[in-house]
Amino acid sequence: MEQQKTNRSCRRRTSATSRGGAAGTCLMKETKLRRRSAANARERKRMMGLNVAFDHLRRVVPQMENDRKLSKYDTIQMAQTYISALMALLEPEVGTNDVTETSTNDSGCENMSP
Repeated sequence: MEQQKTNRSCRRRTSATSRGGAAGTCLMKETKLRRRSAANARERKRMMGLNVAFDHLRRVVPQMENDRKLSKYDTIQMAQTYISALMALLEPEVGTNDVTETSTNDSGCENMSP
């Protein structure tokens, strides 16, 4: 039934001067529809993979409130905060070194750097 509708609409919209005639135009429309369907399927698959990745990230990032699922934006914000906190734990504390390095810049002045 749907094929008949497509054929009828193709016949009505084509002109005698079109390249390939009505059959060629219908093939082009069917090809376009097939490509669009394939692109939609690829996009659905991509989004499913992205959602799975977000679900995994939600499980490993600590969250304040467990009663609701974090949005994608909130998940990324929490991950950023968590990574920053972990980096701060790994960095040596500033001021624990008593030794300072001195260097001379181009003007001949000494610079003190921690």
